[in-house]
Amino acid sequence: MNILIPHSWLSDFLETNAKPEKIAEFLSLCGPSVEKLEKVGDDWVYDIEVTTNRVDMMSVYGVAREASVILPQFGYQARLKKYNPDEINKFVSHKINKFVSDEIKGGGKLDFKISNNPALCKRILAIKLENVELGPSPSWLSSRLSKVGQRPLNNAIDITNYVMWEIGHPIHVFDYDRLKRQKILVREAKKGESLTTLDGIKYNLNGGEVIFDDGAGEIIDLPGIMGTANTVVTPETKNVLLWIESIEPVRIRRA
Repeated sequence: MNILIPHSWLSDFLETNAKPEKIAEFLSLCGPSVEKLEKVGDDWVYDIEVTTNRVDMMSVYGVAREASVILPQFGYQARLKKYNPDEINKFVSHKINKFVSDEIKGGGKLDFKISNNPALCKRILAIKLENVELGPSPSWLSSRLSKVGQRPLNNAIDITNYVMWEIGHPIHVFDYDRLKRQKILVREAKKGESLTTLDGIKYNLNGGEVIFDDGAGEIIDLPGIMGTANTVVTPETKNVLLWIESIEPVRIRRA
């Protein structure tokens, strides 16, 4: 598959004296194939083919890590900047529009059940955010998403796409109030089960895919691949379930 990586974003994690043309040339010689380098405004965008056995390179940080090893072999200085979540959080919180209320208060245990199969999903992290204020993302974030081919939608959905593109790990927001049964069951799909993805397309499953079930048999997510229309955030959303999981990667690739 091909991914788009803006040079300005790559530079957040790659410190080098190599120009974009040389980065594209030497990446193609030793690692991911840069099929095109295009000028977009005052930025450069790499169109990179990454084979599906190298999912570690399907992100800005992954390409930066690869480039930091390849470029010195051709006489260029290159250093991978440490990915520091604390610094990223400060950067995002300073620049992003208000998303949750000014004061964040920790609550008690949620009246929400998660039934996991550890053979399918290694880890789940989830938190409920109440009284979210949906709106357009700030221009810097929308611009970066547009350059990688992601259509900006709203601050809730955009930040999940931003994180996924930056570090290569899927993250999702559910409309909490549309999860009527207050339950998510992680299970294998049965042959012939169907779902409608958030872009409105209906799919029939082959069986064996990892899916999230609302506890009554309705599929509410095809994790690691695409969300479903029945729990997507809408302009009326007030509460969201911010969710990140680690699905068995072979299952995702097969699906």
